[in-house]
This record gives sequence, C-alpha cells and structure tokens, in this order.
Amino acid sequence: MDLERRRYRITALSPLHIGSGDLLYVSTDYVQLEQRLFVFDQKRLVGLLKERGILTTFVSEMAQKGRSFNIKDFLRRFNLDRNEVLEKVSSYQIEVKGSPREFRPFIKTQGKPYIPGSSVKGALRVALLYNILKDCSSQLENILFSPIKIQLDRLSKILDQKKYNEQRKKLRRNLGKFLEELLNGFSLSDKKGEGRKSNFLLFDNLAIPSF
Repeated sequence: MDLERRRYRITALSPLHIGSGDLLYVSTDYVQLEQRLFVFDQKRLVGLLKERGILTTFVSEMAQKGRSFNIKDFLRRFNLDRNEVLEKVSSYQIEVKGSPREFRPFIKTQGKPYIPGSSVKGALRVALLYNILKDCSSQLENILFSPIKIQLDRLSKILDQKKYNEQRKKLRRNLGKFLEELLNGFSLSDKKGEGRKSNFLLFDNLAIPSF
C-alpha cells in the first residue's frame, strides 16, 4: 500500500495538556515564590545540598517527617529559598495563579514540551467515531453492535464466574481492536513545542494510505 504524505496545520481551540504520567508535589518537587513555580532538577538539588553540607540532614528529615516534610521550609532555614538559588537548581519554571499543592507536568523531550503523534491520532479517532455514531448508526449497529449483543447474551447465560470473566475480557479486546483499526493506516510524527504563545501544531510527516 502506497502512502501519500501531506503537511497540515492544526489549530488548538482550547488549552491543551498531555500529561507525562508524573505527579509533582509542593512538599518535595518544587518551590513557589510569589506566582512562579521552580521545579527541581534532582541532580542539581542534591549537588547544592551536598555542597552546603546538609544533604544528610535533608535525607534524615525527609525520612522522619514523611508527608509532613516541606522542602521550602527546609531551604528557608538555610537561606536557600532565594530566587537566584532556586534558578540554579530548577529544571524549568512555571507562572501560576493560586498555590497548587500538586500538578501534572506536560510531556517533554529534552526539557521541551511536545505533542505525540499518537495523541493527535487518538483525537482524530474520537472525531471519526462520533461521526460514525451520528451519521451511520444503522450500519454501525449491524457491523459492531450485533456481534456485541450476541456476546452479551452469552455472558448473561454464563453462571461460572471464571468463564464469565474470560468472555468479558474477550469482548473488551474486540472493542479495543475495532477502535485501533479505525486509523491503522495513518502515521503521524511528533511535534515539538514552539513557545508558550504558539496555538497551532504543524506536522511534517502525515502519511495517508492511498486506496
């Protein structure tokens, strides 16, 4: 199957967030000064604490206090909660409103946010599914829902819990396979961020199957 490559500009109509899977806490992962968060680079932070001779104290207090430990209070005791110090040990900074106790960072590569091609592909898949449900409901019922109804009927007649669980997993796999195959022929490259004010994504590598 030949692939046709096209270049598209996609405008984000709302704030966009794709999480890295991490959850950062104010008690250990960052410090807030006024309306700015300084997110620590752990290696730089350890280097600073070691240089000041307080690394052992830091580790000991974290172990003793557990969740009640607060890194900003610890740094303040040693006069290290200053802007110029925090800039040296932070990997990046964020302007915020309020005082977040935790936050989920945007996915990054080499310290810069980027849009995975798989995320855009997932958004396209949702849009396609919506249009299929809206415009082709009768055809979809024959293609998809009829087999599902058959499997659901089988499930309702199974009394054995083990067999019930096996059939349920099979049904979920079939649904997942259907969703994945919707855009099976499309290939999208990742898109790196171009700054805070950029509100569009430009993909150089969108491969579309030619039928």
